Amino acid sequence: LVWPIVAVESQIRFVVVEALKNAAKSLIKKYGILGIEDRAPPVSVLVEQCGNKTMITIADEGIGIDPAEVEKCMSCFYTSYNVPLKADATVSDAFGTPFAGVGFGLTRLKIYTEFHGGSFRLITNGSGNGATVSIKL
Repeated sequence: LVWPIVAVESQIRFVVVEALKNAAKSLIKKYGILGIEDRAPPVSVLVEQCGNKTMITIADEGIGIDPAEVEKCMSCFYTSYNVPLKADATVSDAFGTPFAGVGFGLTRLKIYTEFHGGSFRLITNGSGNGATVSIKL
């Protein structure tokens, strides 16, 4: 069964990839790059129909977000660069900062989702306990 979404394909792709990328980075920050050896839990992805919309839910058990930081995560230039990495996490971005972007990812995710008439929620289980992203399009 397929639920059509009339949208700008590149923006919808960005939304899904950004949510998955953030979940993966969160797990790496908590369990290390070689997380399989540490038995890192998988990222959970659920796609379901909600009326005439499609709900995409992506959940992880990574570093999580302090509930007081959730609103800040939605603002431009907010980044997780200050979160310490596990010792074996040495991969960096182009700026040499381990896995941290410049702080536009979640902002763009929210803007693109709302542009397409959808909604976006970031739900935290508290610092150290993972997070869930819900995208309704």
